[in-house]
Amino acid sequence: MSSNIIDERLTCGARVLLVPSQANQIVALCAFLPIPGAIERADEAGLVGITLRMLLRGTKRRTADELAFAIESLGTSISFEVFQDFSLGSMVCTDDALEPSLNIFFEVLQEPSFEPAEFEKERQSTLAAIREQMDDKLAVTQRAFLRALYGEHSYGFSRLGELETVKEFRAEQAVALYGNFVDPSAALYVCVGNFDPDRVRELLNAVVIARPTAPMEGVIPEPLYVRNKTIHIDREFEQSFLIVGFPACPISSEDWVALRVLNSVLGEGMSSRLFVKLREGMGLAYATGSFVSFHVRGGHLAGYIGTKHESVELARDLMLEEFSRIREERVPEEELERAKNYVVGKNLIDHQRNARRAFYLGYWETVGRGYAMDELYPELIRKVGTDELHRVARKYLVEPTIVSVGQRIVQ
Repeated sequence: MSSNIIDERLTCGARVLLVPSQANQIVALCAFLPIPGAIERADEAGLVGITLRMLLRGTKRRTADELAFAIESLGTSISFEVFQDFSLGSMVCTDDALEPSLNIFFEVLQEPSFEPAEFEKERQSTLAAIREQMDDKLAVTQRAFLRALYGEHSYGFSRLGELETVKEFRAEQAVALYGNFVDPSAALYVCVGNFDPDRVRELLNAVVIARPTAPMEGVIPEPLYVRNKTIHIDREFEQSFLIVGFPACPISSEDWVALRVLNSVLGEGMSSRLFVKLREGMGLAYATGSFVSFHVRGGHLAGYIGTKHESVELARDLMLEEFSRIREERVPEEELERAKNYVVGKNLIDHQRNARRAFYLGYWETVGRGYAMDELYPELIRKVGTDELHRVARKYLVEPTIVSVGQRIVQ
């Protein structure tokens, strides 16, 4: 696919990756904005996200209702979201609606109105979403785990924000953040779908403008992980939730590929170790598995389980046994092949839609791996061997952080 990618810069300096494809009549555009959610201080948790969501609440030309009507009339979708290391604007439209859809997308990105009344609506909507998360045992446990592992580092903050921070937000803060950090000419634009590259280049050159903003280099420090920490949070949930996790490597490390496969062995799919042991073997879980995240400055890998309150200690001990076993014993070749096939298969299936293809190309470029990684990814996964898997297991699966949420049962 790399031979089909047109990599160039617009007259304003913005970089674009154009990937024409006639596989369907859909065009997807991803705008990778160099505004990491992790720039937030503790008292600003959630500010980047609420600022981005405000872009769809009216422009200098249209009210929020008029904007929504214009987007929906084209059958187009536009969204903005924040990640730890960047922010993302996305647009998906049919090929015959590309020009008006692009015009609206850049109107939204470059001409937001930040009306105080609309900001208050978004603030209340965000507070409602946070309260909803507080009633979800998985969300509560994940939030607590990240804060426990990353300490005061911003990777440990919820990108949605906290009730105590969002309650204090004012429209002026969003206006200031937008003015200081949103420069459309500094974004990476990735367009995938049925389009004429010359026409898209012409359209982008006509609409993308440059704005002076504050420098963003070096704003995210390396995390100082908190290791060997155990936390229990008493909540009146019907069941308990447990996460046992470890610091992992940043995406720049060569270890990330083996850790990605290691996560699959541990907790992805119904033949993974945690599923077979904790759910099928012991009947402890209604949900169990593992997850891994790699950021520019750090990362983590963790196992999780939802279980009865009285089974939390047993589940914790058995999960720790599985982590210990994979540290001490090499994974058999057959099991390793299953795990690698699972990772590669999920990746290929996720590339069926143009929007996901655009996302992955831009993601790899934005985090410093280069967009060619999207094509190399399956090959790198398949090259992981038992020795490499054993090495990273011994290196990273030590000094766990353990967080449980639910009713404590004294046994």
